[in-house]
Parts: sequence; structure tokens; C-alpha cells
Amino acid sequence: MESHWGAVGSGGVVPYATPPPQAPWARRISSFVARHSLLLQSFVIRAQMRKQKPPMAQWSVDPYQDAFASDVKALVQSAQSHGQRPVLILYPALYYRGMSNAEAQRFSALLWDATGYRPEMLAELDRKHAALGQVALSTGSLVIDGQAAFSGVRGAERRALFLDSEHLSAAGCNKLAGTLCERLTLGPGALIVQGQARKKPDN
Repeated sequence: MESHWGAVGSGGVVPYATPPPQAPWARRISSFVARHSLLLQSFVIRAQMRKQKPPMAQWSVDPYQDAFASDVKALVQSAQSHGQRPVLILYPALYYRGMSNAEAQRFSALLWDATGYRPEMLAELDRKHAALGQVALSTGSLVIDGQAAFSGVRGAERRALFLDSEHLSAAGCNKLAGTLCERLTLGPGALIVQGQARKKPDN
């Protein structure tokens, strides 16, 4: 009997089988490599994406902006109703305000779901971040601006922080983690003090 698991990508779940102990060595070795090689998994996921999702002819803004904001607010309020303190993170993006035309052209190669960069993409990101900020303000939640934390990084140095236009590299994850750690422990409204969770104020 085989057990199955999969690598999750934008194109869906790419399954890998774990062969039974009596399976031939060649099959067991190839399965082991498939399960443990991020490079191979990335290759397979991208191949699946090319089959399942043709390139978008035209990028468009999110027509459900109000639904996005109301859903996030409902999620935050649900967490609060269970005694939790939600933290909203404005996730950093490769694109940023004030980038040069050369950067925009270089970064366009990293777009996986559109034909090229458009200023409306950054405006859409700003709208989403503004909505999250408003939800945080209205619910009293902590918000951490990851995009602002990346604001001083430009050009090739910024490119190294991302795998594509939306996903951070290992270096990018380390940078964001440092920002979160600092904000959660030292900044205004910090949730962690001397290694312990800070209690939510009664008011």
C-alpha cells in the first residue's frame, strides 16, 4: 500500500507517492529524491502550472475589495472573540513606490501570472494594505508593515529577497522575520515581553 502527499503550488497539489518497503530500490530512490528535492518539486509544480493555467492575457484589479476587507475584519473579530490578539502583516512585494524604470523592467521577468508590470498592480497592493490597516485600526489589532521594512532595499539587493514577484527567498524570509521579531517584542503594542506573551488589556 502506498501513502501519498503532495507539494502545493499555484497550480494545485503535485502528488508524490511513498512506495511500500518491498518496492524496487530504483523506485524508492526516485521517490525519496522527489520528496526531498525542493528544486525538483519546483520544476514539477511549474510544469503543472503551464499545463493547467494558460498565461493571463490581461491583468485586472480585484473587483471584490469590499468583500476582502469585510472577510478580514470578520476573521479578526472571530479570533478576538476567542481571547486571541490577531497580528496583521502588510506582506512585502517586489514592486515598490519610487522604483526606477530599469527596476520595473528587470522585475517584470519574475511575474508568473501576467505579461508584464503595470502601475495598477502597485496601486492594488496599496489598496489591500490600506484595507488591512483600516481593519487593524477599527478592531484594535496590531499591524506590522513589512512593505515599509523593505523600503530601503533596491535593485539587485531587493531582487535577491524574492523568488518571484510575490514570494520571499530565504534571505527575504530572514529579513521579514527580523522585522516581526523586533515589532512583536520592542515596538508599540508589543505582544511579547521578556519571553512571555503580554496579556491583553482589560479595556
